Amino acid sequence: MKFIIYLIKSLKKGIILIKKAILLFFVIYELALNPEEFVYPVAADNNFIYVLHQKSLYSMELLSLNMEHNYIQKCLLSIYLPGNIKLMPNHAGFSFIDQGKLRIKNFNSRSPKTINFNELIYDLTNIEWIDEKNFYFSAKKKNFFCIFHYNLADKKCYCIKEDLQSDYFYPQKILSDLFCIRRNQNNFQIIKLRYPKDLKIKNNDFIEILTLENMHIAFLIMINSNQGFFLEHANLVDRENKCLFFTYWNFFKTEQKHWHKEKLFDFSLPIKYLFGSNNERLYESILPFLPKLLNNKIYFCNANESDLSVNIFSFDLTDKKIERKTSAQNCNFSPVLFKDKIFYGFNDKKFDKNGQFLSFFDSFESDTSKLPSFKI
Repeated sequence: MKFIIYLIKSLKKGIILIKKAILLFFVIYELALNPEEFVYPVAADNNFIYVLHQKSLYSMELLSLNMEHNYIQKCLLSIYLPGNIKLMPNHAGFSFIDQGKLRIKNFNSRSPKTINFNELIYDLTNIEWIDEKNFYFSAKKKNFFCIFHYNLADKKCYCIKEDLQSDYFYPQKILSDLFCIRRNQNNFQIIKLRYPKDLKIKNNDFIEILTLENMHIAFLIMINSNQGFFLEHANLVDRENKCLFFTYWNFFKTEQKHWHKEKLFDFSLPIKYLFGSNNERLYESILPFLPKLLNNKIYFCNANESDLSVNIFSFDLTDKKIERKTSAQNCNFSPVLFKDKIFYGFNDKKFDKNGQFLSFFDSFESDTSKLPSFKI
């Protein structure tokens, strides 16, 4: 009798699990039914353009387009979710961040290598290569962003800038100097310090370049020791709005040795591409939309606030003129320079005569010339 009661209870539990599995299947099926797909270049090197194909938030492909011999091949197995692709300085491979883990893939190896840090750090989002054995980055340690240096030869991670009251992020090494953004509560500064020769000794001294009152900034880029750019953004994000608004700034050292900042342009981006778990969000969020300096022009993405279409514009640093470069009804973004053209990404879906969605390989038929571009 006890066995029969046990069997009945087990069957009931089994039925409940089956019902949950069926429900989960339909939820996943509904989410995956109409995902927004994106195809966009992330880097270019020699005869190759590297392209991310986002099939959904949980399915990414990194592809290499051989522009000389006109063929496409996969760079990674589909088990990885690659983001923030960086080509190595010796052109032997690339690094990427996969759900918080840093991995390095050599072109002549089948699988990437995972970098395990010897310190308890987290929230790593970007690295900058110095040479094929060394790179630096910003990540959290004990709730604050610090700056680290990693050496692949000795497999050691060195913390080169930290304190218990401030965040240091978006580091930029120029020769022997290190520039970065310092945040103390809601106060932002751009600072400069010496990059340590002895990595075991932290540098606590720095020079304040700019103090930015009532401004929240990110994505510092230095082009030399006397000039850089940064992005101003809102402090809080209202998810009810359709767009987020940004301002791009230039700052430079004058002949009188003073640092001066200059507003360049405003732009907006649809919030649906940047936040949330919806089918329209980009896995890399804002990264593919960031302004890029190419041949004395800054190429940036800007949204039409009425229909939320996104197009690429250029800002000329010499005459300060803005020129529209694409005319998409959906989304054009992520400009990458390759030889005398700028290639860019899109989210237009392509269908066959029966209304079935075509994959990147099907729609392009391995023809690299179909990646959209314009001449510089």
